[in-house]
Amino acid sequence: MIEEKTLQQEGDQVPAPPFAFWPEFRSRIVGLGGHEDALDPDYAFHSTYVRSGDGEVAFEGRFTGLAGTGGTMIVRINEFPLYPNGKARQVAVKQFQVRDLAIEGGRFEIDAEARQGFAYAVWCNLYGEANVRADGLDIVAELRPANPDRWRQPISAGHDRIRSAAMLVARVEPSFAAPASQPLTPAQFTEPAFAALEEPLALHETADPVARWSRAYVAQVWQHYGLLKDAASVAGLDTEDAALTRFIENNGVRMFPVIASSTDPESLGDSSQPSGHEAGANDIAYSFIPAATARLWSLTLRYMDHALMRLKPGGWGVFVLPFVAGDDPDDGTGRDRPGLLTRHDIERIALVMISRGHQVAQMRVGKTFQGPMDNAPSAFGMTVRKRSD
Repeated sequence: MIEEKTLQQEGDQVPAPPFAFWPEFRSRIVGLGGHEDALDPDYAFHSTYVRSGDGEVAFEGRFTGLAGTGGTMIVRINEFPLYPNGKARQVAVKQFQVRDLAIEGGRFEIDAEARQGFAYAVWCNLYGEANVRADGLDIVAELRPANPDRWRQPISAGHDRIRSAAMLVARVEPSFAAPASQPLTPAQFTEPAFAALEEPLALHETADPVARWSRAYVAQVWQHYGLLKDAASVAGLDTEDAALTRFIENNGVRMFPVIASSTDPESLGDSSQPSGHEAGANDIAYSFIPAATARLWSLTLRYMDHALMRLKPGGWGVFVLPFVAGDDPDDGTGRDRPGLLTRHDIERIALVMISRGHQVAQMRVGKTFQGPMDNAPSAFGMTVRKRSD
């Protein structure tokens, strides 16, 4: 549904009814929306689309009677082209904690670059252990002056450079030769680019395919996108991988291992370190996320947050996360197998990273996130660029 009114000039405002896109669906926020169960159990609201001119479109929402003890709202803006067969794409994402939102009067705001010939909508999912209710929600869209410093997210790893991408998750098969954020897949082991790293990384030293792919993914990200060419130092977080250290040093870059307490991710960001180890000193950081950390997606996120503190603004973090392609990390007998993140965990981490101003390389997942999957332990590589301000 697209509103007939248009944001034409700076200062124009148009109501964006928050439940007009799916009027029949009940919101996860008790008291709001329609009377039917939504297709997505985390659905909170989806506004109508608003036509816009060039500038910056801002959506301001105001809840009345918002109350809740937990939960996280991930609010996004979609852009829809006003031409035949156009497809919507996500252009902004922001995170709000329900508890904080309720204390601050129920007001939220999110904005994005707007272009003539497109329409924009704001939508939201509510995640986590949430007991949230509200009496009402009103949303207004406003056209504001363009922000010349805005950078689009997520980023996409192209053949020669890093560029902006239309969607965070792409259903295309991951390529080892041109890696982005992606899961381990058997096909990647057969690529010539993987074979080319066998000797430099001494991949023959381990028979574990997850360990071999993890080491190779980190090196291929560095190598393919030339991240080591301009780097002065790399922080290896919670890992003392001798093969990667040799690979780094053979490229003329200094390697600094940083070991954190498995129960205290904040120690990664500790500024009281020897010279070269101090927070904010490195161009690149990498880590094979420990299983003790990956037992919770929120703990993994906290670990990655503090890992990024080791970096200069605009620095690169390359992370390998313990991963299970199925929805539940158990061994098929109902027994939990802790230390593995699910696809939903991975997506949440990426969205929160983006909401905090970092860039996340597009997640190229092929069929890994579709349908029933093997629950075997695997790995997922995620490449993040620290915000530059």
